[in-house]
Amino acid sequence: MADSPLVQLSIRGGDVVIVNQSVYAAIVGPPNATTWVPVAASGGTIQFLDQASGLALSVPNTDVGTQAVAAPPSSTAAWSWIVTEYSDDSADDATPITDPANLTSGFYTLQEPSTREYLARNQIEDRSLLPKRVALQAADGPDSYELVIRVVG
Repeated sequence: MADSPLVQLSIRGGDVVIVNQSVYAAIVGPPNATTWVPVAASGGTIQFLDQASGLALSVPNTDVGTQAVAAPPSSTAAWSWIVTEYSDDSADDATPITDPANLTSGFYTLQEPSTREYLARNQIEDRSLLPKRVALQAADGPDSYELVIRVVG
């Protein structure tokens, strides 16, 4: 874990945050973006552990629409992610990332390993400035589900 960078996630303009162990994309602060520690996991996947609590970015089940949560690793249906990098937001040059040390600031997708569903914001949301749910979305193409990873340390 010593070589892993500290990262923050942003999905469609909202910083990914933990509120009462549920994961949201906050359009306006507070709360501030959660800082994650990426850790190599089995099968070439990467876990994202909350720097403050050690809880993993995970989903309780693999149904489309399931909201992401922060939970102890191995206590939920999915707690590690297939991470794919893109050079820009056009999603036409996928590069799998299996070593957290190779993460740089840029465009990525996170996919649940067994279903290949994407972790993203819902495509249809209310217009309020309240935090938006981060949930599993159908595997219908990476260009709709890109997020930004920012290396912060």
